[in-house]
Parts: sequence; C-alpha cells; structure tokens
Amino acid sequence: MKHLTRRIIFFGTLFIILYLFILFFSYVSDVTMFGLFQSENKILLYIFDLWLILISLTYIFLFFWIKDKKITNHQFKVVILFTVVFSLILIFAQPTSSIDIFHNFYKVKSFSFYGLNPFAVSTTIDCQNSPSTYTCVNEQMTYGPLWLLISILPGFITSYTLVASIFLFKIFLAIVNFALIFLVYKILEKIADSYKYFGTFLFAWNPLILFETINNGHNDIVMIFFLVLAVYFFIVEKKMLVLPMVVLSILIKYITFIFFPIFYILLLRKYPSIKEKIYFTIKNVILVFGLLILFFLPFWNGFSIFKDIIYFSQGFIWKFNISLVPVLIFSIILLFNTLINIKFDSDMLLLFSKQLSILIYLFTITKLFLKKNISLIKTLVVFAVVFLIFSVKIHPWYFIWIGPLLILESKKNSYMIFVILTAIFFAGYTLTFTYISMFLLLILPGIIILRKYWVKDNNGKLNHA
Repeated sequence: MKHLTRRIIFFGTLFIILYLFILFFSYVSDVTMFGLFQSENKILLYIFDLWLILISLTYIFLFFWIKDKKITNHQFKVVILFTVVFSLILIFAQPTSSIDIFHNFYKVKSFSFYGLNPFAVSTTIDCQNSPSTYTCVNEQMTYGPLWLLISILPGFITSYTLVASIFLFKIFLAIVNFALIFLVYKILEKIADSYKYFGTFLFAWNPLILFETINNGHNDIVMIFFLVLAVYFFIVEKKMLVLPMVVLSILIKYITFIFFPIFYILLLRKYPSIKEKIYFTIKNVILVFGLLILFFLPFWNGFSIFKDIIYFSQGFIWKFNISLVPVLIFSIILLFNTLINIKFDSDMLLLFSKQLSILIYLFTITKLFLKKNISLIKTLVVFAVVFLIFSVKIHPWYFIWIGPLLILESKKNSYMIFVILTAIFFAGYTLTFTYISMFLLLILPGIIILRKYWVKDNNGKLNHA
C-alpha cells in the first residue's frame, strides 16, 4: 500500500512540475492572449509540443503503473488533494492554446454591459479594447442561452474587467470539473464499485481535460456535466429529471441534442403500458418545451439566431482538423480526380460526410427501438464516437465529450481507450487531426487483420487463430 502511495505522490509531483511549467510558459510575452499561435517564434511552438509529449507520456506511464493496483480510500484522498493543486496552478495560468474564453467574454459583455442581444448581433462593439484581434470576432452567439446566463456573473462581479473576469470563469469551470469528478465517483459506486477509485482517479488526473477546462476555459465541461447528471438520474430511477438535464446540456452547447433520443427511448422502456408511456411523454414534452421557451424567449429574434452556428457546423471545412470519415471521403474524391478528372469541391466532402452520418444516426436510433437489452452508457459512447469520426471540424477539447462516458463504461478496455485517446487528442495540436486521421486509416486495416487472425492464449502469447 505504501509503495502505491509513493507512486501516486511521485506522479503527482511530476504533474505539478509540468503544470507549473505551463503556468510560466503562459506568461511569456509572445504567448500572452493567444500569442502562441500568432507568434512567428517557432521555438515557442516546439517547446509547447515538447510539453504535450511529456505530459502525455507521464499520463500513459501512470496508467500502466497503477492499472492493476487496488487503490484505498486514503490513497484516493491523496489523489483528490493533488487534483486541487493541479487546478489551482491552471487557474492562474493564462489560456495557452485557445481563444474561446475571450470570445465568450465579449459576447457576455455585449449583452449585459451594452444591452445588445448576442444571438442577434455580432460582438465586435468592444473589439477596439481587445488585446488581440484573435480574441474578439465578428460572430453571433454560437452557444446556448443557458451558457450566456451562467457567464454573466463573473463579468458583473468584476465590472467586465477582462483579466479578472477570465480568472473567475476559470474558478467556476474548476468547480464544475470537481462536481463532475464527484458524479463520476457516485455513478461508478453504483454500477461498478470495484472501479470507483481507479476510474475516478484516471478521470480526475486526466491532463487533457484539466488543460482544456481550467487552462483554456472551454465550456464543454459544463455541457457534459449536465449529460452525466442525466445518466446519474437515469441510474437512480429519477425518471422525470433525466430529460430536463439533457435539455440543460443542450442549452449549454447544442451538440448534445444527438443524445436526446437515446435517453427518451430507454426511459420509455421503463414503463410497461401504453398509457404510462403516453403520460410520461406528455409530462416531458411540457417540461422540455417549458425549459426551451424559458431560456430562448429573452433572446428570440426568429430562427436567424442560429445562423452562425449553422454556418460553423456546415458552411466550411477546417482542412487541418477533419476526422476519419471525411479524410477517407476526401481521399476517394482525390482518387477520382486523378483517374477521371473530377475537381475536388469542399462542399462535396461536407455533403457526403453529413448525409452518411445522418443515415448511420437514423439507422442506430431505429435499432434502439428493436433491441431489448441496451446499455445506456455504451450507447452514448457509440454515438459520441460516430459523431467524432464523421466530424469535418474536430478539436482537442472535443475529447471532453467522450472522456467521462468511457470512464463510466467501467471496463479495462474502455480505460485503455480513454488513455490512448488522451494522447491522440493532445497530438491534434502538433500533427493536426487531418494527418492523425490519415495515419489511423493506414494502420486500422492492419489492426483489424491482427485481431481477426491472431488470438491470445492463456499465457498471453499470440497464436494463429
């Protein structure tokens, strides 16, 4: 037991050193206010890449050193104490590799300080006071109204001072992250008690989630918190609270609407009679539409309020950040272009990828109606994975969408995938997801063949099947 405690302290100390480095690095003049990716100083980028490699390797080694060990309650308290220290360091660090928290500040200020509707107008009104052209852009609010309302308080308390507001934002996100850690622990305690310490440990110390949430200030952690809260209410049979929590998640960031049918279908199965199903549906329709009206009504300006979110989701391709299926489609289009001189059109890539993902989504939803025994968490994981591999725009912080769900799967394989994906999504900063997707497409056939034709015997040796 003491040996494992020493390992935890050793790795905790390594992470503290790495987080202290990023704290110092974030205050380098060229890095301040998203200067890292505006700067022409390549040395800074190489240093950041090295940090990404070191923290990824540290987390991988941590996983392999503790995966077969039994963690005690005392050791788990040490884990949480270190998590608090990690969080405090990252709260004081400036956002290193993202500008979303700055965008959010100016959107909130346009609403509560200037009295404008950020869903109806752009947020450029105060851009002349922005420390960087990257931090204030000409776009409408692309997040849900609940996020806007939550975001008002830090700005109001600090009289809309940029640095102080961002500091309070980060404290809030750190608190939400700890609330999510607690939720993960409580769910594992109910569905897989033997994994409650190990699973929560892996999640609490995940460097990508900590970095993207507390350092960079992404609101994905709030979105996924409400989704995981819906999972918790589903497990403890608080049926009438499940769908409202999913709606609150959607009102933070719209993408979680893809999970709504899953919860509804599985909840409906808990009621044996048609009458009960209808009664449950009516009550939830009232609740769901009540929440939507409550939060959207103050900002409603017609469906044009969704104009920019539609544009960002459909209107263009981030050529360096596309995922597996779009890369595959892109490769096929290039092949046809070479063979029969069909000119590549990015709209074609968007169209194929979107239509294919919709067909698979509808097919999977249909199967949910037909299958009898379905795991909620496993189904959520599958849907999240499908969305990510079809995405024409993917970023490192999208890992937050799937990370907690993999932990709740509470299987050794899912924990291994959790750790591997952490390294892959971190690599998205260095290699870009387009190149990562190309590499994965090259090696996936080999992995599939190996799994099909080779099996492990009882001694762990590979033998031909």
